[in-house]
Amino acid sequence: MILVLLVCLLIVLAVLAGIWINVAADRPWRPKVVDEPVRGGPVCGGCGYSVVGLSRMTCPECGGDLRTVGILTPLAPRSGIGVLGACIGFSVLLAFIAIVASIGIYSVLPPHRSFEKQVWLMGPKSGAYALATLEAKGATWRTPPLNVPVEIEIESSHLGSLPTSWSSLPQMTVYPDGRYEFRGGSAPRVARSDGFGSPAVLEWLKAAGVNTTSPDIAAEASEIAGQVRGVARASHEVIARQSPDFYSSNSSRSDSTGEFASRASRDQGEISPPGWAALVILAFWIFVWLAGLRFLNRRAAPTNEGSPVGTARGS
Repeated sequence: MILVLLVCLLIVLAVLAGIWINVAADRPWRPKVVDEPVRGGPVCGGCGYSVVGLSRMTCPECGGDLRTVGILTPLAPRSGIGVLGACIGFSVLLAFIAIVASIGIYSVLPPHRSFEKQVWLMGPKSGAYALATLEAKGATWRTPPLNVPVEIEIESSHLGSLPTSWSSLPQMTVYPDGRYEFRGGSAPRVARSDGFGSPAVLEWLKAAGVNTTSPDIAAEASEIAGQVRGVARASHEVIARQSPDFYSSNSSRSDSTGEFASRASRDQGEISPPGWAALVILAFWIFVWLAGLRFLNRRAAPTNEGSPVGTARGS
């Protein structure tokens, strides 16, 4: 992301530099007459002849109208071409400084970390339900491991409708500190703090109206509890990725010898610098760039400082 922003910065500077060059190119051209800064007073912008003490607006050396060719002073650059070169050089140098400085700033800013993992356990041997879904997702600016609660949900085997005993899908939430709470199909929400495990899953399934005396149900509850712990551990892996990036993976497999016929999972996460910082940094460098061009433009404007006659070009 940072590279994209820096490329955008370069494009913006290049476009603005092009606009500036086109505007500056419309100014009357003056031949380059001296290579060093003007010393000793104002001179003719056409030939470099000293105009100190002149009483008229015509150069005695080249005959040029000083109101057209201009009067160069110690503060004025030598030519329009020099002004354009200064603008281009300044833009390129500033772009390089901006890239290096922005990378340094981004390296010390805390990244935004987001994580989402889903596991689907399909085709339970008991046939008491159709699918168990486990999901964990969260986001943080902190650097410690990302601990997020795991949500578990079972769906009815009666596709398209809920059992008459269910007013909603049974759900369970398991927290990183071992607390958990659940809601059966129509039973009120229950909260526990005695530690999560397969007995907690069995209690939840029983509240949902599932016959938990079956050995298959007990084995499935143990498998669900193990998957919950795996999903919780997966959230810790976010901290292991140090560089900003985006990652996503999907997997699925059949398991005829296990408690479920098949299972699938999806992992997705992103570690990215804060977006607001990119806008602030970009706005800052654009401000510096425009201020620098304004400074060069003011230096380029011929003035009548030190000259007893005439005014700047175009007066």
